[in-house]
Amino acid sequence: MIRRLSALFRSPAALVGGSLFVLVIGYCVVTPLVSPFDPDDADFTVGRQPPSAEHLLGTDQFGRDLFTRLAVGGRTTLLIAFAALSIILIIGLAYGTVAGLAGRRVDMLMMRVLDGLLAIPRLPVSIVILVV
Repeated sequence: MIRRLSALFRSPAALVGGSLFVLVIGYCVVTPLVSPFDPDDADFTVGRQPPSAEHLLGTDQFGRDLFTRLAVGGRTTLLIAFAALSIILIIGLAYGTVAGLAGRRVDMLMMRVLDGLLAIPRLPVSIVILVV
């Protein structure tokens, strides 16, 4: 494991990607805390301003600071991704534990169920879920 981590830190692409990821997380966490603008307060006197020193990304039609709103939206997106990954981790650990401890027949049955689920095309299922 230590060899894999050291190889990861030697990879320029991994360092650039990891650094950008840390910067995005830092931006999403820190900006709403230190920004003088409330992301939901409307100020119609400064609506649709271009980027400036006061509003780094400008304002929308309601006069809300886009830099702060982008950070708040990123925070929400990161929380949803973290929650989804946590649920997937819990389900995967439980499924793998049952498959590993139950024995060969149960493991084979569980693998066939997963093979069947993986055979279902994703796009039509996604469309049906969105319609419902």
